[in-house]
Amino acid sequence: DYILARNMNIGLQSGQYDLLTHIIGAMSTLCEGELVQSDHAAKLDTSREHYLDIIYKKTASLFSVCGSVGALSVGASPDKVAAMRTFGKMLGMAFQIVDDILDFVPNNNTGKPAANDLQERKITLPLIEVLEKVEPELKALILSAVERAATDSAAVEFIREHVVKYGAVEAARATLQRL
Repeated sequence: DYILARNMNIGLQSGQYDLLTHIIGAMSTLCEGELVQSDHAAKLDTSREHYLDIIYKKTASLFSVCGSVGALSVGASPDKVAAMRTFGKMLGMAFQIVDDILDFVPNNNTGKPAANDLQERKITLPLIEVLEKVEPELKALILSAVERAATDSAAVEFIREHVVKYGAVEAARATLQRL
């Protein structure tokens, strides 16, 4: 957020309104992503497609704009600006998937509390990998556990057990590699 605000200020002072257009577009996308994520968290209905859309909007769009604004600020050609935007997008997608994987890895040494996303009812890629593989009855039990995860450590453990059982972290890493 600091970087975006600083670049907006630079764009205003220098009259580089194309910088502002990129930054304001990213801010709008980020806000939309937060609303979409909140809606799906409330309904517990995040699909793979929703997830990829959310992480693009909330994370990759920011990385993307940092790449394009950096290129714009040094007078790069439109092709190079587009290449940096794409690089930032892919880096942002990868960053978020790794972050979501780490939420299911015990002792990940990141300083971020484990199962934090679950406690916020966020269905991320490792959990989606499980939900796509299980029968409807087990899927309902897992989603019920997600509803209780904020206050019930047994629910979090139940979810983690299934993430391990179905190889969901490895499957999420495979998706990361494909991207």
